[in-house]
Amino acid sequence: MNRQLFRTIGSGSQLSFLALFFFSGLILTGIVSALYLALSGQHDIYSLSPNILKFIQTIQAVFVFLVPAWLCAYLFHESPKQYLTIHSRFSIGQVLIVSGIMISLLPFINWVGYFNSQMVLPETLSGLEAQIKEAEMNAGKLTERLLLSNSIIDFISSLAVIAFVAAITEEFFFRGVLQQILAKSTRNIHLAVWITAIVFSAIHFQFYGFLPRMLLGAVMGYVFVWTGSIWMAVLAHFVNNACAVISHYLYAGTSTYDRFEKLGTNGTWPFALAGFLTALLLIVLLRRTTRGFQSRQ
Repeated sequence: MNRQLFRTIGSGSQLSFLALFFFSGLILTGIVSALYLALSGQHDIYSLSPNILKFIQTIQAVFVFLVPAWLCAYLFHESPKQYLTIHSRFSIGQVLIVSGIMISLLPFINWVGYFNSQMVLPETLSGLEAQIKEAEMNAGKLTERLLLSNSIIDFISSLAVIAFVAAITEEFFFRGVLQQILAKSTRNIHLAVWITAIVFSAIHFQFYGFLPRMLLGAVMGYVFVWTGSIWMAVLAHFVNNACAVISHYLYAGTSTYDRFEKLGTNGTWPFALAGFLTALLLIVLLRRTTRGFQSRQ
């Protein structure tokens, strides 16, 4: 394979190859899942055991996101690890600040999610709205199955799949490759961050969670830009998902869990405002810390 040829192609062609690898992985894992359902006699994926679901989710994440990201990095750059910033250094301070940003934002994200969930489509699109709600319900059922934890082993496996695997595979794909291609194409890093965030949210096919997921994607995109490290974007993604897994394991089925899920909405909006302002302060600190850290490299 002549890798030099791929390094000279334009960003539009690079996006095409990324999309090709993505859909190839999606089709491949879809076929494998369908074959497993047929052989096991199951009617749909929601009837599978949590452990099987976690295994399928992991395989899908690897072949839909991680493999395409690595293939593109291999083809488009002489050093895939350098392209993906795998060897980039970061400080303990950055780890703490990025974690603090994601935790602080949780009430604000809940607030945005609440208003997103109140959106109603025009009457002429009532059929589409019904389909969207059904898809949301199915996605919720799948998430609940993945989060089901009857033991510490179940909790660890949920944390590994939903937080660790998702963070690595999706960040390598979206921030590691897609955002970099878009930055090269648009020559505007802010535009690249937000387009990537929109695609990141849209690809989850959850209309009523679109806005909060888009904002989270933008934060992860800027963390990648400011720190120059894919691992800081992975950390941001991991912390956000891990908070959901941990809260579900500790409090699912209790009033505490319900309060945590709704923190920042309705009468608790001051928590959303306080979290947003705290995150802004931490972002300023991150940028200052990053400049100081990079100057010592």
